[in-house]
Amino acid sequence: MYRVDRDHNPVGIDELEQVPHGEVLVVRNLLDLLDIDGADVTLDAMHTQTDTATTIRAQGTHYVFTVKADNRHLYAQLKNLPWKHVPAYTTRDTGHGRKETRTIKTTQVPVWITFEGAAQIAQLRRTTWRKKSKGSPKHKSN
Repeated sequence: MYRVDRDHNPVGIDELEQVPHGEVLVVRNLLDLLDIDGADVTLDAMHTQTDTATTIRAQGTHYVFTVKADNRHLYAQLKNLPWKHVPAYTTRDTGHGRKETRTIKTTQVPVWITFEGAAQIAQLRRTTWRKKSKGSPKHKSN
């Protein structure tokens, strides 16, 4: 795992196997060490945790997190939002033997979602149709 300094130079950090709590703790500690004031921090779903959000927000910084089904409570809250009433922006692409539709919806966080510092929620959906082989029926995946 590496971080990048302000001049975009890679700076190595200890191997994750040497850290008792793994990547989450390493990233949280790294966020405490870095000057991230005014930055937008983007982390994958593993880091969508209240303690990480608190660490980021304490430095006056914003975050972009991914929420997956293994974060059961937050995922359930987000799934219960009235998404069918939220305006969507959709794009369609074709190429490389597939067709893709991408849709994004964004809305403000309602007061009943209490995740630290959350202000806006985006729902991203991608549907892909691929040809299995020449002349065979198309395959749809989400």
